[in-house]
Amino acid sequence: MSKFLKYLFISIISFFAVIFIAAAAIIMSSGDEIKEAMVKELNRSIGGNLIIQGDLHFAFFSHFPNIALELNSVELYGSETALETPFIKAERVYLLAGIWEVLTGNWNIKSTMIENGEVNLLRNENGQINYQFGQEEEGVNGEAAYAIAIEKALLKNIRFKLEDEIADILIHLSVDDGKLRGNFTSENLSVKATGNIHSHSMRIKDVDYAQDKEISFDGSLGVTHGQESYLLAIERFFVENAQFAIHGSITMDENEPVFDLAVRGKNISMREIPSLMPVQYIESLQGIKGNGSLQLAAEVKGKLGANTSPMLTVAIGVSGAAIEIPGIDHNITSLSFKGTFTNGAKQSLSTSSLTVANLTAKTKQGVLDAGFTITNFNQPHLKVNAEGKVDLSLFSKFLDNESRLREMRGIVEFKKIKYNGKASELANFQLNGLEGSVSLRQVQLKVDTMRIEIFEGTLESYQKSLTIEQLAMKLPGSKFVVNGKLTHLPVMSSKKSKNVPQVELDIKAESIDVRSIMAMLSAGESTQQSSAQPLTMNGTVKLTSNFVGFNRFKAYDASCVVNLSGNIIDVKDFSCNTMEGILDVNTRIELAGNKMKTTTHAEGSGINIKELFYQLENFNQNTITEKHVNGKLKFKSDVKAEFVNGTLNEKTLTAATDLTITDGQLVGFEPMEKLSKFIAIEELQNIRFSKLQNNISIANQTVSIPEMLIQSNALNLSV
Repeated sequence: MSKFLKYLFISIISFFAVIFIAAAAIIMSSGDEIKEAMVKELNRSIGGNLIIQGDLHFAFFSHFPNIALELNSVELYGSETALETPFIKAERVYLLAGIWEVLTGNWNIKSTMIENGEVNLLRNENGQINYQFGQEEEGVNGEAAYAIAIEKALLKNIRFKLEDEIADILIHLSVDDGKLRGNFTSENLSVKATGNIHSHSMRIKDVDYAQDKEISFDGSLGVTHGQESYLLAIERFFVENAQFAIHGSITMDENEPVFDLAVRGKNISMREIPSLMPVQYIESLQGIKGNGSLQLAAEVKGKLGANTSPMLTVAIGVSGAAIEIPGIDHNITSLSFKGTFTNGAKQSLSTSSLTVANLTAKTKQGVLDAGFTITNFNQPHLKVNAEGKVDLSLFSKFLDNESRLREMRGIVEFKKIKYNGKASELANFQLNGLEGSVSLRQVQLKVDTMRIEIFEGTLESYQKSLTIEQLAMKLPGSKFVVNGKLTHLPVMSSKKSKNVPQVELDIKAESIDVRSIMAMLSAGESTQQSSAQPLTMNGTVKLTSNFVGFNRFKAYDASCVVNLSGNIIDVKDFSCNTMEGILDVNTRIELAGNKMKTTTHAEGSGINIKELFYQLENFNQNTITEKHVNGKLKFKSDVKAEFVNGTLNEKTLTAATDLTITDGQLVGFEPMEKLSKFIAIEELQNIRFSKLQNNISIANQTVSIPEMLIQSNALNLSV
């Protein structure tokens, strides 16, 4: 019996082998007819235009009991009205079918492999597509005229291109090794695919979201050409080692894409984030890198059009991360926070908001705890809570190009800091809404083009008051230490505040350059601002300085007390050594709108006249300059004047000066040399007199010089 069964089995196998060989022989001998029948049947089924330009080969035994058909130089086009670009073009296509199905012409293809080819889904600006295929009449149940089911397809070196000129979408991918299965009918294309691909471009509306990126995925794509919709369901989506899941659809509404997408990311490496961002946005990171991982959940819903944007919401979580910032000699470590972003109800910058909560991090200086919210990205409004110690250079890269503050570095310690106001106002030192304590150490700032150094100091802002403790600063030409308190300053109060600012300051300076301080205070002010109501204050400022300079003017060992009372400024007992003598001044300044009235009493003794002319820039005339005069001046003077927008109204200038000049000289004064016909030219070139005394007054734009006798080495004059 065993022998019988053995022989029977061999006989059956032999019979089927003979049948298979016979069938193979028939197929081999009928290759051209089979090729022609297959092309005709497929074209009839799909309503397209399949062209096999190369040969057709058969492999009978490698896939027994099925037959593998090798098609060379294959192109599949849409219907006659479609674009000329083929839907599929391949160097080789392998089809796996049963031997009986090949013999009978019933092309039930079980699997296929496509090598060295391309797949194109195109829609041009006129609305023509290349994946539209002709339809025969619908069946009784309204089914599509044709349907092809692909159980298994292998892709080798295939380029995929989806280009929609109307929606401005371009997706360009290449697949070295992939798998797919799906259905292709006259109504839609549905593909389930897995593989590794290289993204050359994923551009939507001029933003390329995946330029030259390596992607691994397991998901599906559905295209319904009647509704111009693209359906995505990607379970596993790796971009440069970052894993995502994407679900949703992209449909077309009046030739504009409408998104309904959900994106989830788990354990995304922060180091990979720059590689995930669109090329246009990478520069904004300015080389910043990170370590650690984050969790991501995002949704995109709505239409992307010329005047509309989809609703975008993003939630991220970070724990135990580290940040590397170029130019900073230390990293931010142990970084953790939760963040959310939305572009708001109107899907615009004005309704966008970013919130970062429970932010903790370690820096070289210590631990930082903070949280912040930014709303209205057109005119960002900032709400901050912070405590810790940081290096300001961490934030220098994020300064607004429009703000006066250009650079900053140095150590700042925050204590219970709170801020609620516009980011632009904070960058321009408008401190309304800021509370807390800040200690500064070795801080360097660049405001406009001016550099400011703060060696140390503490600022405390509470209830509209700013307390200053040992603030040691250096400006160009100025170095001083400030202590005191400022209350209700405009930079700390709302614009509608009616409170008069209160000032109590004690300033001890090594040097003060008045010009640079005025330039810093006036920088950025418009003409309209400069003519507005001047700032009025109440309080006292005590000042002592080893040196005070203003243009050429130089004063040493200066001291004064400035009393502020509303629109009146009293400079009391200003005393200094200057021009080799001593100067004492008392001045009252009255402010009214764009006008300023001054009343000054000044006394000086031992003043070098040459230095007087030089340091006061020859009183803005060049007839008699510091080259022509010499001697010592003693004077008492009372001067009144009015200024409009900072310019002297000459009609209002009045002065009474009692002056005495001793050991005077008039050197090289050309008008006097014209008397050389009567007096030796040598004496006229250096006229010396021992004493000159008079009372000179100014009123009604007239300088009155009472008669005085000048007795000199060259001549005696009555002037």
